[in-house]
Amino acid sequence: TFYFIGQEMKRTQELRVITGFIASTNDNETTTLGRGGSDFTAAIFGAAINAGEIEIWTDVDGVLTADPRKVSDSFIVEELSYEEAMELSYFGAKVIYAPTIQPAMDRGIPVRIKNTFNPAHPGSIIKKDPGLNTNEITGLACIDAIALVRVEGGGMVGVSGIAGRLFRSLAKEKINVILITQASSEHSISLAVEPKNSTAAVKILREEFAEELRLGRISSIEKEEGLASIAVVGANMRRRHGVAGRVFDTLGKHRINIHAIAQGSSELNISFVIAADKLKQAMSALHNEFFFDRRKVWDIYLAGPGNVGSKFISLLRGKNDTNDIIKLKGVISSSKMLFGDDILGEPDPVDALRQGGEKASSAKFLEQILADENPFKVFVDCTATEATLRYYEPLLKAGVHIVAANKVANAAEKGFYNGLHEAGKTGDSQFLYETNVGAALPVIKVLQDLLNAGDRIVKIEGIMSGSLNHILTEVWSGKKFMEALEEAKAAGYTEPDPLVDLSGVDVARKLLILVRETGVNVSMEDVIVEPLAWKNITGAVEYLDIDTQVQEAKNRGNRIKFVASYSEGKMTVGPREVTPEDPLYSVNGVRNAFIFYTTLYSEFPL
Repeated sequence: TFYFIGQEMKRTQELRVITGFIASTNDNETTTLGRGGSDFTAAIFGAAINAGEIEIWTDVDGVLTADPRKVSDSFIVEELSYEEAMELSYFGAKVIYAPTIQPAMDRGIPVRIKNTFNPAHPGSIIKKDPGLNTNEITGLACIDAIALVRVEGGGMVGVSGIAGRLFRSLAKEKINVILITQASSEHSISLAVEPKNSTAAVKILREEFAEELRLGRISSIEKEEGLASIAVVGANMRRRHGVAGRVFDTLGKHRINIHAIAQGSSELNISFVIAADKLKQAMSALHNEFFFDRRKVWDIYLAGPGNVGSKFISLLRGKNDTNDIIKLKGVISSSKMLFGDDILGEPDPVDALRQGGEKASSAKFLEQILADENPFKVFVDCTATEATLRYYEPLLKAGVHIVAANKVANAAEKGFYNGLHEAGKTGDSQFLYETNVGAALPVIKVLQDLLNAGDRIVKIEGIMSGSLNHILTEVWSGKKFMEALEEAKAAGYTEPDPLVDLSGVDVARKLLILVRETGVNVSMEDVIVEPLAWKNITGAVEYLDIDTQVQEAKNRGNRIKFVASYSEGKMTVGPREVTPEDPLYSVNGVRNAFIFYTTLYSEFPL
């Protein structure tokens, strides 16, 4: 072919326009070159005349880092090697036909991919020694649908010729093997083939190894469909440590199981097989890991955009210096819910929920979170109700992290509480609830650190309600109890229904959570509560005579504090008179205080 092309080119120096795709057989009969035939024609002619460069004009700007239908933020690879281009093409990159590379590579001629519809774009250049790409990998390629054929059996161990017979029998029927893996024990061989060939492949292999199957040397020859393959390609993998580790760690974090793995000895390609319905997720995750600055994109789903929730949204909107990217993808209130690519972009996210949200549905909200393919998802519970508890266990088991200001879950009955904390271990997710007890104070973290260091908690005391502490401080300063209560409610210090605070139940929950952290198996029924207010048998609210108690204590130089205490297995919550020597005496206003008496902090508590 090269000889005839050379002779024709010597005949005249005029510009030649050559028909691609058309060729002739050895018998001089006209034929076609099949898929990519025009590109192949260009490469053959370019190599024959030793051209300075071969240009392939197509409908994209060049070779992309990944299929844009799978990865929306894929981008052009400016330079890549012949080998990288062939690997990407073989494993699904459609921009160039793999055989096109060979003639150019043999002559060392660069191949440039250009876009017919965007001729000004420089495109991608494929050459012997690309110098621009310093990334660990060059690109990702995928095959959307493949099937695995597995041959298994103890009788294959140490028996020569098994693989040869396998390939020969498939080759006779023109069944192409895309990928092959074999266990080091020689107990199993897995072959990736096109799904349309899987049934035939199984039939052929069962016929080929009929005797081995009969004798039990091969236990099974089966197929598995609904799979896809991904190839991670890059010449720089040869000089970098840990690339394979990062690939599989990323897939693991995204909870994507691997069915088969293969890596060539050239270290140019790591290929693996996964479930087809995980393909897009896997491609996107790997692309983010290797082609961006490793910043995580966190998808936040918020329940309860009230006082606490709206402040949380404000914190998110003001957090511009984080190393990660944070998006608010969903918000749900008691009546409405709203989803979006990033609700933080709204002028007023809470108002956007009120104006444009749809009717709230707990089932749909949970479904939306679970359907989100981003592995870095957080459900933030800023409610104070039991309604959100149905989310917790399925989310944790699915790998979704939970951050809860809502303390109901950790104060729930023992079975639910224990199951909840086990669910986090199952899903490899975190359940974080620091604000359950001390608001901004890292109380739970301190307690956990003490326990992890081998310390033992002997006694816990504290002021665990800023609202009640504020009211009692105001009464001590001279105001009437009801006046101080109304002012605290107006300032947003109490719950909308102040009885939630005055009943002591909220403080009891906080104390219960702390005691449970120490490993003691207790429940709300074990907490003795003396409330400041309660409902009597008729439903009317009655109040403790706090004004008198505070005044009498003041006359003695003391204060009344609403104290939670745990000691010797007993938990109590209620008003207590404290002397000036008590550490809680000077804790006033909306402040909280916690005292830990431990084995190590016995004489001077923490």
